[in-house]
Amino acid sequence: PRAPGMGSRLALGVIIGLLTYIAYQIVLNLGLLFALNAPFTALAPPLLLLALALALVYRFDRRG
Repeated sequence: PRAPGMGSRLALGVIIGLLTYIAYQIVLNLGLLFALNAPFTALAPPLLLLALALALVYRFDRRG
């Protein structure tokens, strides 16, 4: 099969970016609603994304 084109990769990137933004806003608003620790609330989404990215890099790097 043919590799996905530039348009589909761009669309996927936009969708992932929008979902990331929405999730970040939800976490921040829940942190305000439940009066959670502000630094934890602000740093949790980026740290989770970093952990996910590192796990994916490790997984695909092991394949060779």
